[in-house]
Amino acid sequence: MPLLATAAMTAALAALQPGSLPIDLAEPTRISASEDGSTLIVDGPITDGAYASFRRALRAYPIVRNVILKSPGGLMFEADRIAHVVRERRMTTYAHTLCASACTVILIAGSDRTAAPGTRVGFHRPNVSLSPTPERTLQLTRRLYERAGLAPSFTARIYATPFESVWYPGVDEMISAGVLTRRLPVTVTYAGGAGVRTGG
Repeated sequence: MPLLATAAMTAALAALQPGSLPIDLAEPTRISASEDGSTLIVDGPITDGAYASFRRALRAYPIVRNVILKSPGGLMFEADRIAHVVRERRMTTYAHTLCASACTVILIAGSDRTAAPGTRVGFHRPNVSLSPTPERTLQLTRRLYERAGLAPSFTARIYATPFESVWYPGVDEMISAGVLTRRLPVTVTYAGGAGVRTGG
C-alpha cells in the first residue's frame, strides 16, 4: 500500500534535522511513532540495539504500516534485521533528508519506496575491515541489494564505491534501478494528527 500524504507525519518530519557522515556508533538509534501510530521514524545512526528498539516500537504500535528513514547508516547486521521485518510486513519506506549506507538496506525493503525532494540517498561498498572473512561478508551484503531486485549495474556501482566515500545517485537513476518505486511531487502536504510519541 503506498505511503499516503494523509499519514500523521507532520510533526515527525518537522523534527528531523539534516544528518551527515561519519557515523557515531555510540549514539543510540531513535525510534518514535506518529501520533496515529501508523508510522515509525528511524532517526540517527543504526547502532547496536536498533533492531530490538524497532521491535519494541512495533509491539507498542501494532498498526504501523510506514517507516520514515533519516539515518547516515551504521551496522549492516542491525539494518538487515529491521529490513527483514519491513519486507515481511510489506511496510512502505520513505527517506527523509539523508538515508545512506546501511540505511539503504531498510529503504529498499519497503513495498513502496519514496524519498522527500532533496533527500540524499547514499551508497558505498560495505566496510568489512573487521570481518574474519571479508569476501564472504561482501557476497552476503551484495545479496541484500540483489534480493530487492536492484539493477546489476547499480549494484556494481555500489561495490565500486570505497566505503570511505559515498555515492549519491539522482532520483531518476534510483527509480530506473529499482531503489525507489516512484517520484514524489516537489510539494507534499501531510495532514492528520500532530506530535510524535516515543515507542516502547
